[in-house]
Amino acid sequence: QIQTTQMLMSLGELAAGVAHHVRTPLTTISGYLQVMVGRLEDDKYTVREDVLESLLDEVSYINNVVKELILFAKPPIQKESGVEINRLIEDALRLTFKELGGENINISKQLADSLPPIYADSNLIKQAVVNIMQNAMEAMASEGVIGVRSWQNAELNMLVVAITDAGPGINSEILPRVFEPFYTSKLDRMGLGLPIAHRIIAEDGGFINISSGDKGGTKVHIYLPIFNDTIRQLKIV
Repeated sequence: QIQTTQMLMSLGELAAGVAHHVRTPLTTISGYLQVMVGRLEDDKYTVREDVLESLLDEVSYINNVVKELILFAKPPIQKESGVEINRLIEDALRLTFKELGGENINISKQLADSLPPIYADSNLIKQAVVNIMQNAMEAMASEGVIGVRSWQNAELNMLVVAITDAGPGINSEILPRVFEPFYTSKLDRMGLGLPIAHRIIAEDGGFINISSGDKGGTKVHIYLPIFNDTIRQLKIV
């Protein structure tokens, strides 16, 4: 009964988040269309370009909400062998800085050499890392240092990617809820970045650990399993 109650509460919060992020643009679209219908004369109406652009922007926003929800609900995993984690990290850094700029953000990289390749979906893992890096950059506003490390944890037989920032950190009350969809303190964000990253890593057999220090800064550790290629081939057969 407790599990069912928790599941229903989660579904309720998810539904509320979807409703909130879809209702606002739909209200804008509906308002514009009602004005346009009211001004029709002989089925003729000249629409300003900026109005059409606003309508298209709202439709695009709704489409993005749907796409992110699909990615959160069931990431389309297409695993491949020989995936090099350091290459994915480099690609993710380039994508993040291209999208967000970050001219005053410095990168401190410590990527271990000769890490074993993993069996994973490279595109989705890259997306997860980009989501986490974007959070790190946004946490520092205009300047700071992002730390990126990779190494092999022999005891767990996993690769570890650590991403740290020099931001204010995450409030201890918020920290347990960072993977909940639509839960965000940013007014201009949907709150699906970390939940999607968490879901992607989990689908690849890994997990994410997030911690925040008393003096600020957030540390995100991504753990990805190392599969013995011979064992994997035997399982496939």
